[in-house]
Amino acid sequence: MIERARSTGIEKILTLGTDLPSCQQAIQIARKFEPVYAAVGIHPTDIFHCQPNDIALIKDLAVGRK
Repeated sequence: MIERARSTGIEKILTLGTDLPSCQQAIQIARKFEPVYAAVGIHPTDIFHCQPNDIALIKDLAVGRK
């Protein structure tokens, strides 16, 4: 997908995390592929499925500590 995007002139890609597992996955993808950036957070519909420590862990991901 990344190569196909590059071939059409797309230079940057944003992947999103909406809960802790998808945030961790977004960070891994962004670290692996140069043109990919990650946005992490909790989607409002996912907030009721969060564990108490999830927000702190996502904050650490956002600032690059994890």
